[in-house]
Amino acid sequence: MNGIQEQQMTQLYLPQTEDLVQLHTMLTQLQIALKDNEAVVEQLIQQADKYTMSDVMGTVETSHDSDSDEYMPSGEESDALLDSQLSKNAYLRSQVAQQTQTNSDTLQLVAEYRKGLGSCLDVVRQLAWEKTVRNINLHRDLQPGYFERNQQVDKMQVDNAEIRREIELEVTALRKLVREGC
Repeated sequence: MNGIQEQQMTQLYLPQTEDLVQLHTMLTQLQIALKDNEAVVEQLIQQADKYTMSDVMGTVETSHDSDSDEYMPSGEESDALLDSQLSKNAYLRSQVAQQTQTNSDTLQLVAEYRKGLGSCLDVVRQLAWEKTVRNINLHRDLQPGYFERNQQVDKMQVDNAEIRREIELEVTALRKLVREGC
């Protein structure tokens, strides 16, 4: 095939290539979103783990007058603070569950896009192969002797290059003789 035919064939496949690039961009964006979601889940888990019983008891002890070493919070204060911390913990755990579900959904979308992208690539490859074979066959049918003529042209170009080289050598030799003053 010559350059013009290759350019025309390339232009035939540009729309499919642009679609594949668009799908690849969407896949990349989904992967970035997944990483962001994983970071949020990790942060939520760390926040939830921060609220332990010892933190609750430490908060109760520091929230009262520190002059008395023997101060013990009343049962009601301790229970109220514990309930507050437990509700925060439950809220954070629900956030983690929600974020985990979002991650799962995102992973499923990524898998579907990868599958779709692979299918598109297979279709484009198959179409490209079929069109290439068809174009070569049409080209051969329409121009009998095309390849033989190309081989003759190539041989003529090689012969012309050899003749040019010989002429340049003769011209160089003549210039040398002229310079020497013969």
